[in-house]
Amino acid sequence: MSKVLIANAYWYRLDPKQWAASQPYPPLGTLWAAAVLRNQGEMVSLHDTGLRRDPNEIAGDLNSIRPDIFVVYDDGFNYLTKMCLTVMREAAFVMIRHAHAMGIPVIVCSSDATDHDSLYFGQGADHVIHGEGEQTLMELVQCLKTGTDAGTVAGHSFVRDGKIHRTAPRLVMRDLDHLPMPAWDLVDIAPYRKIWLGSHRYFSLNLATTRGCPYKCNWCAKPIYGNRYNSRSPEKVAQEIAYLIDHFQPDHFWMADDIFGLKPGWIRQFQQACEDRKLKFRYKIQSRADLLEEPGTVEALALSGAETVWMGAESGSQKVLDAMDKGITVEQIRSSTIQLRSRGIRVGYFLQFGYPGETRSDIQSTLDLLSDLEPDEIGISVSYPLPGTVFYERVKSELKQKQNWSDSDDLSLMYRSTFSTAYYKALHRYVHSYFRLIRARRESAWKRPLRQFASRLYHILRKAWLHRQLNHLERPTLPLAAENASAAFSKQSAVFVAEDARNPVVPGWRQRIYKHALAVFPPSGNLLELNAGPGIDAAYFAERGFTVLATDAAPGMMAVLKERIGQAGLSNLVSGALIPFESLNQVDGQFTAVFSNFGGLNCSDDLHKVTRHLPGLLMPGARVCWVIMPRMAPWEMLWLFKGKWKHAFRRWRNSAPGHVEGIHFNVYYYSRAEIIRAFGPHFKLVRCEGLGIISPPPSATAFINRYPALAQWLEKIDRRISRVFPFNRWGDHLILTLEYQPSSVK
Repeated sequence: MSKVLIANAYWYRLDPKQWAASQPYPPLGTLWAAAVLRNQGEMVSLHDTGLRRDPNEIAGDLNSIRPDIFVVYDDGFNYLTKMCLTVMREAAFVMIRHAHAMGIPVIVCSSDATDHDSLYFGQGADHVIHGEGEQTLMELVQCLKTGTDAGTVAGHSFVRDGKIHRTAPRLVMRDLDHLPMPAWDLVDIAPYRKIWLGSHRYFSLNLATTRGCPYKCNWCAKPIYGNRYNSRSPEKVAQEIAYLIDHFQPDHFWMADDIFGLKPGWIRQFQQACEDRKLKFRYKIQSRADLLEEPGTVEALALSGAETVWMGAESGSQKVLDAMDKGITVEQIRSSTIQLRSRGIRVGYFLQFGYPGETRSDIQSTLDLLSDLEPDEIGISVSYPLPGTVFYERVKSELKQKQNWSDSDDLSLMYRSTFSTAYYKALHRYVHSYFRLIRARRESAWKRPLRQFASRLYHILRKAWLHRQLNHLERPTLPLAAENASAAFSKQSAVFVAEDARNPVVPGWRQRIYKHALAVFPPSGNLLELNAGPGIDAAYFAERGFTVLATDAAPGMMAVLKERIGQAGLSNLVSGALIPFESLNQVDGQFTAVFSNFGGLNCSDDLHKVTRHLPGLLMPGARVCWVIMPRMAPWEMLWLFKGKWKHAFRRWRNSAPGHVEGIHFNVYYYSRAEIIRAFGPHFKLVRCEGLGIISPPPSATAFINRYPALAQWLEKIDRRISRVFPFNRWGDHLILTLEYQPSSVK
């Protein structure tokens, strides 16, 4: 008998969108793996990461249990784990490193590890299971227990003599009824129930009736269960439901299948098995529009308690559905929706935008579908290429450095599509407002009339504003924005310092920024500076005891910086590196502070491209101070009085044209919330203040020269209100400081 500690690798708290949704489910696939190991005679303990705060908590269980083997086994039934999110990957790495440091063998089974086993071996994993994992896991544990060669075990990879070896694939199980019931007794159900009841007034649990999906949608990744469809018998499923109701009293179930009830007659048999046991419950499923058209299917679903059916509608454009190899028609979506409604079953649509070749007309077809059929719920995503899919192979040559989303709300495009990432993020918000207006049509006008009126007015105005944004973003973006900005500031480098010193605002603002930074930074340490420019700030911090790595993407600026640092005799404290702030993976070292001044980061179209590498560069407790231009700039709003609406609201677009020394590039503005969200859950806001809230900005030199006394008076008021709500969210610039707290996710 071996002591096995098994853990899943999805933390709801690390995925802000899902944590806010408050619909957590226990790790079903992990519980099944635990059950088969117990049937083999192993002593199994569960470390359920789902509701935990910090991946480092695994150290406590490793030290108290002292397992012979540590297993990271993801829940392959949960669509969130199939997304292969980088924040979950990094968290899994933390657990693996803890076990490896204690000399405990590590086995990993997950969608992400199947695609990227070398990354997991690099963190200390000993074996990575590929595909369906229970049988392979049992055999690997037996080999580790007896000391026999694991190279004979099918369905996994391992490292030997510095090389990765992959054994023969393992066939999937056909008879799922021989599997034991998932080890539900290992889960502390009470916290799950508390969250559900507190947020939704009912409690839902998950179970699976099938494995695999035989359909060939070309974007759908199936690294665990593949294309072969196997199902449990209706009697076995009813037996598990009876057990769960008896022990945990759920009000509702999520059938976590890719396709529920595909086999002919299965749903009717399931309905009868539940009737025989006098089971009454509500549940939701995922199905296909074509399957729901089969005679008797919708009726059987209604009689067995189905409350909601989610369909992969994806698009209202038949052209897009055909390009996806979806195998359904828009008319089938329409017909199945009508049938479900006739039986009182709620309808949810999964929608996907951004598929290659999609046009504005195709998007409009999807909006028309929503307007005509009025589903009860929608889920929106953009096309996401994952290894092992036809879609991935088609766009592989276009993939950028970032190939995985950080969390489920990321929605970044990984390839070249018709429109930009900014367009699709704006479209995401637009469609949700559009959908809420559609739903409002179905609600009673006499139920909470004031609230409904306010809600409709808000979404009408929001929809109009977002539509304007979409029209702007639909225009071709300026090419090579980052490269253009680099060239522009290189060209400006020769005169930058002199112009900076002559400006009536910049020197005073710089002192305010330094005061903020010195108040939040440690007294000394290693400081990483982004968009360092000509070295003014690098020299300042070096003179106050910091060792500075000053990075910039502009060769001209870097040349001026090195000359300045050399003349100041600070070469031993400041080193320069020609590194763009979106390529911080090129940086070596550990830092206690990060600094970026005067809106250089506003040249990035996605701040996550900057923040994603910071955790690997920062010491716990390190402070990040950014000076960045927000959306709300009251001084610029004064252009309204001159009738220049476009200029007054330019920051509220997703990008605005900028130019330096005759070179044009894009400038992107971010609200305080958007900036903080880009850092993720491991960073906590320490201080935020506005800069240039009501005082004239550096560009307003004519006003300052004409009204110097007024400008000074406005600056004094500006200083007093800079940290007071709501002014600490407004300004020509914001000064924000966040602290890296890898062990305190709330």
